[in-house]
Amino acid sequence: MKKFIKKIIIFIIILSLIISIPYIIILALPPVYSSSYTAAIIDKYERLKSIDEPKIIMIAGSNYSFGIDSETIEEAFGMPVVNMGLHISYGMETVFSYVKNTINEGDIIILGLEYDVSMEGVSGLMCNSIENNLELLSMVPVNMYLQTANDYLHYGKDKIKILSTEGERIYQGLYSRAAFNQYGDIGYSCENNKMENGYLADSKILITPNDSLVEMINSVNKLNNYIRKKGAYMYYSFPSVNELSLEDESNIPTYLDFLKNNLKVPIISEISDYIFESKYFYDTNYHLNDEGTRLRTQLLIRDMKEGIPLLKNNYSSSK
Repeated sequence: MKKFIKKIIIFIIILSLIISIPYIIILALPPVYSSSYTAAIIDKYERLKSIDEPKIIMIAGSNYSFGIDSETIEEAFGMPVVNMGLHISYGMETVFSYVKNTINEGDIIILGLEYDVSMEGVSGLMCNSIENNLELLSMVPVNMYLQTANDYLHYGKDKIKILSTEGERIYQGLYSRAAFNQYGDIGYSCENNKMENGYLADSKILITPNDSLVEMINSVNKLNNYIRKKGAYMYYSFPSVNELSLEDESNIPTYLDFLKNNLKVPIISEISDYIFESKYFYDTNYHLNDEGTRLRTQLLIRDMKEGIPLLKNNYSSSK
């Protein structure tokens, strides 16, 4: 019996080594997407973990990348700000893992999640974004292990192909890693509305109770339980939305009732305040232009000052 068990253990070790070989090869090869837009998550995480004092953490998809002036918020409250907003499909559960790994006592989290946000996200997008970053790879949520392992192999195949043809894929301009400033905001100038008829007709937004909302609420409540034990605080605001893109606004009161009855996090904003005229948007129904960013930032500062006692005191002392 002992010999049998020993053989099984040896077999498992050998099998594990064989399975790990492709991943070791992929990790040994240089990154190919390091200048991409979503690769900015690496810089955002580095800023997140580099700040030991109480900080303000902004969490959302790209409506926070395009639509928040973190420097202005930092100046208003005298606390460092980290904008974790990136992409609606990156996966908020993964972003939550990054936050849990770096949360400090006194930290304040502001959520502004899109109405069609993906909590699990697209693991292939995540693999392309963090590439060889073992620290971020180690924080993949448990329920995504198998899918991520599979997608990382696909990423590896693409990496080898790119290295053999292009060397490295270069991204420039607005949708690149270099477009972000030190806080995690898009630093490029985004003037006027570039969309035909002022909105994207094929990306209309429905604000209604659904399975995605239930999933989001459950994830947020779990994160809130964790960070409260660490002495941190979480508050809920709303994403910026193009009024022309809304589909069937009659569901909004039902949505709000469901949110207020089930979310265990204080809501500091009014949903109507963050439904903006189309002139304030840039290239999607969630992305604000420069003027919209200034307006939304001031609205959020007002809501934070009035809805978060600690920040109200900070705001008074910083003025």
